[in-house]
Amino acid sequence: MNANPVTLPRPMTRGRDARLGDPATQSRGVTLSRPTARGRDVRLDFWRGVCLIDMVLVHLVHQGLSLPGAWPAIFGQWTRFAAGGFIFIAGMSLGAIHLVKARDPERRRAVYGSLWRRAGVLLLVHWAAETAFLLRYPLLAGQPFPDIAGPMRDIFFFRNGSDLLVFYAIMLLAAPVMLELLRRGWGSVLALTSVGVWFLGQRDPYFGAMDIQQTFLVPLWQAIFVAGMFGGMLLPKYDALRWRTKAGIALAATGLAAILSLASDGASIGVDFSLGLAFWKAPLSGGEALRYLAWTAMVITVSDVLWRWLAGRAWVGAVARLGRKSLAVYVAHVFAVAGVVAIAHHAERSPWEHMMWIVPTLAGLWVVAWGMEKLGRLEQAKSQSPRPASGERPGIGWGWAWGLPARVAMVVALAPMVNAAARWRVSPEAGAQSRVVSADGDAGSAQAEAAPMAVEGVEGSI
Repeated sequence: MNANPVTLPRPMTRGRDARLGDPATQSRGVTLSRPTARGRDVRLDFWRGVCLIDMVLVHLVHQGLSLPGAWPAIFGQWTRFAAGGFIFIAGMSLGAIHLVKARDPERRRAVYGSLWRRAGVLLLVHWAAETAFLLRYPLLAGQPFPDIAGPMRDIFFFRNGSDLLVFYAIMLLAAPVMLELLRRGWGSVLALTSVGVWFLGQRDPYFGAMDIQQTFLVPLWQAIFVAGMFGGMLLPKYDALRWRTKAGIALAATGLAAILSLASDGASIGVDFSLGLAFWKAPLSGGEALRYLAWTAMVITVSDVLWRWLAGRAWVGAVARLGRKSLAVYVAHVFAVAGVVAIAHHAERSPWEHMMWIVPTLAGLWVVAWGMEKLGRLEQAKSQSPRPASGERPGIGWGWAWGLPARVAMVVALAPMVNAAARWRVSPEAGAQSRVVSADGDAGSAQAEAAPMAVEGVEGSI
């Protein structure tokens, strides 16, 4: 990643590259500074993975999983930083990786095009995930929609549902402009513009927002994304610092996170401490934004200081795998959390037994990440396979049929068919009752809003 990489010998220590954790090298400040595996900065994947784990814990608590003692407050409030951390690290990846590529004139156009394609992928995944979540009502709850076309229209026209992926897609669409400002040395223009939009957003956070945008409002949350871009741009300079300097920064970040957490939630433990800041997420307040940034900085700097001992550990690799496949894991966690909470409530076990569900939930998401990696390698190997000896081009085959647009189309086509089948299977008595309730109490409208809002409810607590 660095423009002038330092080449050091490559001795192996206990089966891992010494660059990942040589205390002597790091203590001298000769950071190589980007601990890598196959050209990737493992730390970025690890930090994303930590955010995903925090997201799962927060959502399990806020969706109703009963935990013993103080654990609901610990997971659900005190250590809650996933939303800000995830967005900050998304921006950080652009500043650390894409900015370096954009400085190469021969790669710049391809880099910007890849960001726009990624934005399109995010919107496709958003539509597919929201539509798939609708299916849990006719499939699992036996509650078909009187008219599924209504909620599907709301999904495709961004009227209802989760808005995190929509926010991320908007940021990626604007990313080439922001990268150009950084590349040309106009970072101050980007910073001042971001701060100005933030203050305008404090006056009218819903200006220009679509109906779906209720939590991740662009004028407010863009400031965290842009801060992450600057963090990624400055990452090589941070890597070049001496270990003791990094430790001091980590200590300061930890202290700031503790102070802001006490100001936000100290009353819950009897601590009357105030900084005069407001702490709320929707719309994002200044105090809450600072708390997100402080917690994210603490996670990044503390783990980096400890990286000499963390690198190469199996559990670190497992967390990094979640981060490498963050999009798939993010979508899967919504279904996993809903399923685990439903099973736990149905089983009517003790809070300690409910807490045991955390481990299989995270393990299941790791399996999703592992499966996506395997599938990606298979598709990559297939795309690199030689053409037939006859010189003819290979047929379209399964590679095209299982492409992302085709998968989304399949999900969209499946939704009305599944709903129709569920309505056909319902008993005449239940069907009559459903029609009466729909006529008297507008149950159809309530159901139409329930599924997308269920995803939004999960996100709203991050």
